[in-house]
Order: sequence, then structure tokens, then C-alpha cells
Amino acid sequence: FAAGETSKTFNVLIDGDTTTEPDETFTVTLSNPGNATISDATATGTITNDDIPNAAPTDISLSNATLSIYDGSNATVGTLTSTDANGGDTHTYTLVSGTGDTHNTSFNISGNSLRANDASALTAGDYSVRIRSTDSGAGNLTYAKAFTITVTDTLIVTVAAIDASAPAGSYAADLADGGGLDLREALALAGGGKTIGFDAGLSGQTITLGGSYAVAAGTTFDANTVGTLTITGQTLSLAGAFSVTNGTGDTLTINSHLADNGSDTSALTKNGAGTLVLGGTNNTSSTGLNTIMASAGRLQI
Repeated sequence: FAAGETSKTFNVLIDGDTTTEPDETFTVTLSNPGNATISDATATGTITNDDIPNAAPTDISLSNATLSIYDGSNATVGTLTSTDANGGDTHTYTLVSGTGDTHNTSFNISGNSLRANDASALTAGDYSVRIRSTDSGAGNLTYAKAFTITVTDTLIVTVAAIDASAPAGSYAADLADGGGLDLREALALAGGGKTIGFDAGLSGQTITLGGSYAVAAGTTFDANTVGTLTITGQTLSLAGAFSVTNGTGDTLTINSHLADNGSDTSALTKNGAGTLVLGGTNNTSSTGLNTIMASAGRLQI
């Protein structure tokens, strides 16, 4: 103390950690004063614990919950994340027994990815799995949640250009041989009637058919995602009922001829709030299209 000083401020160094523990006290003792006397040499200070006790995760999120039967082995469904008050915790995910575990055996988890063992072995519909998140904090606390995974059999056309090679008849092979799945390949895979969708990246593009392509009875063109798309050239040969659906503000133009296959009665139904423009010849010299109907949206012929 300098002459006339009656107080002094000093710092106490604390060795911080992340361990949750009670507040701690320490004692400061003054001794050997110079030019002064000490009336009260001892004081007590308190170190307040600021570490958050480990808490269990409170939720699990899955980034995507849809899967196609054409996605193959160990196909990723989505990425798992946890909600946890302890921001520094990491989480481990496992499939566990309990409510909602009905289809656990059809799926697996790699890191934070939920995957289907073999998407091609599944059928279109909803599947239920139960997943547990275990945190890295003290006690490895857990939270479990059931998820519904929707499996579709929709084929997604990803490229506008028709591949020069004939369809291989295998989704994986057709997807790889021309840089993506084209409409001819999708139609060949859609035997028995499937939904064929169009990737959003095809918006504003034109698909030019290179011949007469067979369309299985029950096939649907779903243009909800693509926005605006034109199909032109040659013929779509219909083996029965054929439907087109698209949403508000979407326009699908089919300038290709729509014809039956010469032996089956075929019909076209327009669904959805969007617009379907038919610019080709929509009948044949034989039985032709018996019905063209719009159940919703706009049909322009």
C-alpha cells in the first residue's frame, strides 16, 4: 500500500474446466504490511460454477424422409441431427427397439446417415423406424424417436437428351450410361404402370423423342417439380389409361403424337391445377384415344 491507500484490487487466477461441480470458496490472507496495520487480514471469495450440467438430447431431426425403390443398396434416406442444450456434445445414432420400430431391420445407420439396406427390396409405402441419439456428455444421456419413411416407385427423368444406347432394363445401368435417366429409359422401366417424374433441373427444356415409345397402362407423368417442360417428336404409344399431373403455374406441353398401340383402348386424364398443352395428333386411324379428360387445371388442345 502506498501512503494514504486504504484498499487494493488484485486478480485471482482460476484454472477453468468443464466439469459440473458446486460453487467453491477460497480464502485470501494479507500479511507483512508495510507502512500500515491490518485490521481484518482474512476474506473469503466464491468461485461460481458456470458449467452447464449434461442434459439429454430433446429431439432428433431427419433431413429427408423419402426414398425411391430404384435408389439401390445402402441408399441414404437422410441426415440425422440432435437438439441438445449442451452445444459441445456429439451424438451417436442407433436403431433401437420400442414404439415405431416395425421396419428397423430394413434400414441401417452409418455415422449420422439413415440408410436403406436395399431399396429395391422395398415396395412403395410407409415404413417406420425408431432411432436413439446418445450424447457424448457425462452419463451418455439418450433420446429416442420414431420416424416414418415414405418409399416411392416414382422414376425421375434427370436428362433431356435421349441416350443413343437402347435402354439396358436396369435402373442403375440406365442411370449411368448417358449421365442420367432419360424418358425412353424411364418408360422402359415403368412396365405395369408407374409414376414418371421430371427433375427440377429440366425446367424450360425440351425432350425430343427419337421414335415411337411404348407407354404402359397406368403410367402417370408427374410434372409438379419441373415447372415448364416440352415433349416433342415422334409418338407416345399408349397401352391403356395414361394420366398427367402438374401444379399451379406449371405447364407441360406434349407436341408428340398420342396414339393407342393398335390393340388397346387408351384414355388420357389431366390432373392437378397446372396446364397441359397437347399440340400433336391425338388419335389414330384405328381405335384412337377414346377419352381425353381434364379433372382439374387447364387442358389446351
